[in-house]
Amino acid sequence: MAEVFWLVDGDPVTSAQSLGFFPIGQQIRLSQNPSRDRNFWLIPNPINAFGVYAYASLLDVPDTQRYLVVIQRENSVPTISQFSVATTSSVTLSVSGYSPKFAGFRYVQSTDSGTTKQVETIAVSGTVTATGTLIATVTAKGMNLSPKQVTVNVANGDSSSTVATKIASALNADVDVARFFTAFASTSNVAITAIFGTANDSTMNLALALGTATGITPIATSTNTTAGAASANETNQLIDMTHGVANPAFQFSTITPASSAQTRHYRVAHSSKSASGPWSPWSNVLDVTFAGTVSGGGSGGTGDPTPPDKLPADQIT
Repeated sequence: MAEVFWLVDGDPVTSAQSLGFFPIGQQIRLSQNPSRDRNFWLIPNPINAFGVYAYASLLDVPDTQRYLVVIQRENSVPTISQFSVATTSSVTLSVSGYSPKFAGFRYVQSTDSGTTKQVETIAVSGTVTATGTLIATVTAKGMNLSPKQVTVNVANGDSSSTVATKIASALNADVDVARFFTAFASTSNVAITAIFGTANDSTMNLALALGTATGITPIATSTNTTAGAASANETNQLIDMTHGVANPAFQFSTITPASSAQTRHYRVAHSSKSASGPWSPWSNVLDVTFAGTVSGGGSGGTGDPTPPDKLPADQIT
């Protein structure tokens, strides 16, 4: 059997606590349920038939026999909408689709039309020689379930341009991909364009593999046809929701007023661990038009324009 210990990642080995003695092959259920996520290690110390431990101290257990358990309980995809009419410099957003119990930190990203949306492109080659499936795999930071595999149904005799059209349609029909990208087909090319413009993501990729179909050439790496670029007006807010927010179901945001109306784009993510992540998938992208003058009025929303969270997110650290 083995005595199994658990240790919070970053704590000294001397802080390890015993979970008990277990025969080989037995499943272990942990009862620990902290309000904030922290990774932990499982460290087994085998005991032979004579009751002798394999290691005199847990410090002697080799790294290959220590098992890191990564905890990230806030993996829901949040949803944002406009709550109040945008003024010249502020707006209140409604936020849902996250766990009020575990989401302790919020990442709010806002930018304007000065950004460049990243584009990845592949060129489909070949003709389908057997009816079946292709597998398109999309990878991007912040996209739900990334890398996401999408099945594409193709038929014997489909040309490369027909296959490209079917790939784009399948990608746009996938909930996770469509929340992050818009796919386009042009002759034999398939391009995915990020919905939110921000700094270039070097990991972003569109790959194509054979499923049960034949005749199409697999593609491992897409071409970065347009590099993403952030706007000079992009803002990134890290909010500790455990302090200073009366109602985290709302998010108050302020911008620098302009002489003319301006549209900004918002998205949010949550973490149950820390202000540095790991983060949940990004929310939908919400466009908000701010008034250029007080009399001009802003876009959308109804209700009390007073920020329901009581404190501007810009002031929360």
